[in-house]
Amino acid sequence: MGDTWTKIDFAPGDIVCNTGDLLMSWSDDRFRSAFHRVKAPADPEADYYGPRYSIAFFNQPCTDCAIKGPLKKYPMVTGEEFAREAMERNLAALKAKKEQLAAASAVATAMSTDGLQAGPVAVEASA
Repeated sequence: MGDTWTKIDFAPGDIVCNTGDLLMSWSDDRFRSAFHRVKAPADPEADYYGPRYSIAFFNQPCTDCAIKGPLKKYPMVTGEEFAREAMERNLAALKAKKEQLAAASAVATAMSTDGLQAGPVAVEASA
């Protein structure tokens, strides 16, 4: 999971629904949220699974709505607090990903330039 693509097997007529963090919190993790993205087939012969229809629907709670699941797994928060914390968490994750990519790029650049630099060469004279 995480940043990898997961193929979902389904039968004709099935509906696959991605849930978000709000429903996960309200359900005390009964319905887990997933990393959301849409991936176009890179190789139609290998990863095309037929027609796909997507309908996006995003919903935010009222700012003064109390959010707490029936099992009280998570502390109660208002809709405003939930939305703010989600935005802060997502922004932090985005910044961390950018830093990780920048660090990996810097290492790759350093490795490629180190291989091109000529160092001192020892020459031994033969008799």
